[in-house]
Amino acid sequence: MPRVAITVLTLLFLVVGTAAAGPATVRRADAPTAVSGTLDELLPYAGRPPVLGKKVLPYECLDGEALMRQRQSLTGCSAPPGWEPRPAGIGSRDCELVCSPCAFAENEENCYDGYVDNWNGGCNSTPAVFDTLFPYFGEIVVCGTSGTYEPGPRNGGRPSRDRDTDWYSIILSEPRNISFCCIAEFPLMIHVVDGSAGCGSPVILETATADSCEEACIDILIGPGEYWLWVGSSVFSGVPCDSDYIMTVNGYYQSSCDLPCPDGGILEEEPPCEPDYDDHTNGGCNSDPYVFHHLDPLDDTIHVCGESGVHPYQDVCYRDTDWYEIVLDEPREIEFCVEPSFEALYGVISGDCDGMYTFIDSDVIQGCGSGCSQYALDPGTYWLFVAPASWYPVDCGSEYWLSVDGYTTLVEDVSWGSIKSLYRSPPTDPVGGGSGN
Repeated sequence: MPRVAITVLTLLFLVVGTAAAGPATVRRADAPTAVSGTLDELLPYAGRPPVLGKKVLPYECLDGEALMRQRQSLTGCSAPPGWEPRPAGIGSRDCELVCSPCAFAENEENCYDGYVDNWNGGCNSTPAVFDTLFPYFGEIVVCGTSGTYEPGPRNGGRPSRDRDTDWYSIILSEPRNISFCCIAEFPLMIHVVDGSAGCGSPVILETATADSCEEACIDILIGPGEYWLWVGSSVFSGVPCDSDYIMTVNGYYQSSCDLPCPDGGILEEEPPCEPDYDDHTNGGCNSDPYVFHHLDPLDDTIHVCGESGVHPYQDVCYRDTDWYEIVLDEPREIEFCVEPSFEALYGVISGDCDGMYTFIDSDVIQGCGSGCSQYALDPGTYWLFVAPASWYPVDCGSEYWLSVDGYTTLVEDVSWGSIKSLYRSPPTDPVGGGSGN
């Protein structure tokens, strides 16, 4: 199915956030080539993956004495002075990891001899700096790189080996069961660190290790507060600086909500999206051929219950976009409401898939919220649009429901006189008289 990525304009740039760096081969799309420059709310982000938010803390790194006390914690600025790592390393890689186009990109440059990590080295950086993970509505996948290198003379002129360590900050407002897993092209170590006391007194809550190409996992129940998810090599030498890892985080989600389908609701009846899913149900102008879910007018509120999500398709990240078609024979005042279980973009589109089409109006709703918009529409064909607001993780099969008011059957244009005539007595033949018969 031919699909062409397009440059996003104002609204979705703000929705996606600072998306300025990452693998140039990754594209995100869900619409054909634009004919009009007015599709900023409709078109996808078509550049590089979103950059994780940065958090810089004004904590100094630990000094040599503190490092020596924490030599087993591996949370200091570097290996303690005089501490030689075990004589282990890796030669050629045993596997090559392939990252999903819907994953977050760490976007840190590859380390090198003399490298200073000011990207997400956590408590090992000065000042301390973290990649901030935000809660989303599905599994969070992050693709990053790590490696080992020679930092150069330091610690009193004595050389020390070092490794690129990556620290990810999560902040919980309520207890959560967090599943943190990682697989790497190198011998791997991961930690869950309690960051509530800052870099001065980090406490490792759980640790897991794995050989290269094998998965390490930590499942932990943690309460409100800030925590750091730590990823790095378990060795200090022999790991090329472009070595990949893929980490996943489950359970770090925004509050979920139950969205039962209202009585009498129309089912969308689209199968849940999945990798390489091709939407032939109601993908609208994004499908080939174009396909819409037609709604018939009703002298009552129309309820529709649907599902959506974000998924990879042939090395591009797509949203499942749902298009509902209404056809007006006369001017109407239409109210369109949406209640999603995920952050959603909704609105009314007019135009022609083969020509110019654009939003009449659109809005973004937070997950478990609700939104309504009113439209004064002239006769014509319109599409009610619902989709995830961005390409951040949204599990396929995530529910929403929408309602439409004012899309009623046609009312005939009749006069008051014609209505009164329905109640008049029928005429009778005249009695007597005639034509001279």
